Amino acid sequence: MKILFSTILLMLSPLVCTFVYSHMIPMCPQIESQQNQSSLAGRYYLNGVMELGSELLLQADGTFQWYLAYGALDQYAEGKWWNNTNCIGLRPDSQFKDLMIFPNYLKIEDQKLNVIWQDGSSHGSYQRANP
Repeated sequence: MKILFSTILLMLSPLVCTFVYSHMIPMCPQIESQQNQSSLAGRYYLNGVMELGSELLLQADGTFQWYLAYGALDQYAEGKWWNNTNCIGLRPDSQFKDLMIFPNYLKIEDQKLNVIWQDGSSHGSYQRANP
């Protein structure tokens, strides 16, 4: 009986942890009607994260291009973005769903876009490039 209970507990623990932690990380809900997003459109570079380079291009039509380089890991994605008052949500296109590192969303503070990563941590911020 102990072995059966231990086995069931061991098998269910990843599911329970995934459910619990996925609900703890806040998201940036997508809103239906989009105003003109040109005020946030532009090229941004990631600052404040050692040994990591990243660029984000937000386009006024609601699409984005993103890349990240960390050691031997290079990643690229394209998709849709939206502005939800105090945050920017990013949804990569379906062919880019298996990214190892990707921002969960961007929190708008002053002139910076603070990155909230998939694990809920906040390290670094994207700052707009000078024209």
